Amino acid sequence: MRGYIVLLAVGIVAALIGVGVLAAGFTPQTHPLFFAISAGANRYVRYQFSVVTGGSVSGTFAADTGTVNVWVMTDAQHTAFISTGTLSYLSATSGASGAFSADLPSGGTYFVETGHGGGYESTTQTGTEDVTINALPTSPFVTSVVILAVGAVLLGVGLWWRTKPARPAATWSTPPPYMPPGAYYPPPMPGGVAPPPSGLPGWPPGSPVTPLPAAVPLIGTVLVTVENGSGTDETVDLLANGVSVATLQIVAVGSSQSTVRVQLLSAYGATVALEAVSRSGRRAQQSVFVAPQGTAQATLRIQ
Repeated sequence: MRGYIVLLAVGIVAALIGVGVLAAGFTPQTHPLFFAISAGANRYVRYQFSVVTGGSVSGTFAADTGTVNVWVMTDAQHTAFISTGTLSYLSATSGASGAFSADLPSGGTYFVETGHGGGYESTTQTGTEDVTINALPTSPFVTSVVILAVGAVLLGVGLWWRTKPARPAATWSTPPPYMPPGAYYPPPMPGGVAPPPSGLPGWPPGSPVTPLPAAVPLIGTVLVTVENGSGTDETVDLLANGVSVATLQIVAVGSSQSTVRVQLLSAYGATVALEAVSRSGRRAQQSVFVAPQGTAQATLRIQ
């Protein structure tokens, strides 16, 4: 079952329950009560109730012994009666039994107050009351509002879920066949092979494309002159960056040249360390900077 159907169903059920609870709250509700007033002056029992709307309250009472007084009071009247003893009320009735009623002007808190009748303050009095409230009580109203709110949220989410665009299904392209190095096969297009963008050469399917040229190596050249300042012939090993690159036979008080090609590690050029070492142990050193594809000159003299 799709998720939004569950949400819609639960939301509708919650809304119906909330409406039912709210409608039941408007039905007159009767509360059977038992009262027991302890002996002593200024002893009372009370039944407190709260309503959201105005209406009315009515009821009956019956004392087991003696007479009792029954008042219906607003919250303000009851507070004044308890704190200062000032008696005011919406209705008042007394007797061994009887009925009472009062109009409730608006929503709020009300009290049905029951006290000793005249001459019975020293007696513990018991009896029964039936209180009927013809107004919307606060508790069912709050309960129905909460249930209706939950139902509305579930309905809203369910309707949104039902109407939102479906997520497109993932599509997986078929992997291309094996292509040998240097070959490129354009992907097939609906209706045939699409023409290439303007300015680009066209090719039929399966035509090889010339691969890119290999990277040009970074090579520099050094023209090295080695001079022999001694009076004897010398065999000289020529080293570039510590690597032997040539062996020269140089006559006494003569010179010889060698062209050395070295690979550079930077596209901006590099310094090459040159060293000439004779078999008799004499040395000469020099460093030169060489640019890629450039030529530098160096002269090493062995004394």
